[in-house]
Amino acid sequence: MTDSEDLPNFNPNEYLDYDFVNFNIISSSKRLYGTVLRVLGSKVTLLLEVSYLEKTYLVPINSSFIVSIDLKEKNIIVNNIEEISNL
Repeated sequence: MTDSEDLPNFNPNEYLDYDFVNFNIISSSKRLYGTVLRVLGSKVTLLLEVSYLEKTYLVPINSSFIVSIDLKEKNIIVNNIEEISNL
């Protein structure tokens, strides 16, 4: 991926909440799992609110879930997104 940010070096505080709106959520196997509607703040971490198949779910922005963020292509690669999207 070009213009990609790996999460160990990624600082979400460098971005505004709306910077990730309309990014695609992609599984490690390259399958689309929705689009970011908005970014929510919490005491622990930022959360991506994602729309997928007429429902929404939340993905924490941390290295346990986010593999990489491709700023140019507007894609966020997420580990275990299959399980998260079915909650």
